[in-house]
Amino acid sequence: MSDITTDQLRTLLRLVAPLRELKKSVEHSLHLDTFRGTSKLIVKNYSSLQKSVASIIGDDYSASLALDLDADATERETVSQVSMAAGQLLAYLVSYTGAPDSSDGSTLISTAPQITINASGTTEENKERIMNLVRDALKEEKSE
Repeated sequence: MSDITTDQLRTLLRLVAPLRELKKSVEHSLHLDTFRGTSKLIVKNYSSLQKSVASIIGDDYSASLALDLDADATERETVSQVSMAAGQLLAYLVSYTGAPDSSDGSTLISTAPQITINASGTTEENKERIMNLVRDALKEEKSE
């Protein structure tokens, strides 16, 4: 996994919602059999999202999720392949970014670290050491 900048992480996080919506729309169109005439748009939208993710992350897995459609694939087969690929890309993107699973439809995302320290029973000197470590880490993060 390559190191990415804060701006790249924000870009990846912004891609989660449209990818999630594409996946949901494609699944609904397959279940309701309403996909006819939409496969080109679905492929175009998925391919754009996949290329954006792969260009930032730059690993083999995100690149492997590019569509490889047979020329004689039916529209249902094409849309089904996008559905499968979109699900895999979404799962990978959520895992990679740490975006919360929002199966309830919410899209609240926090990129701030959460640190919980149980310092009960320790000396004031040790508590101060811990706090200094945290302060130093935050200073280093700001200087990058």
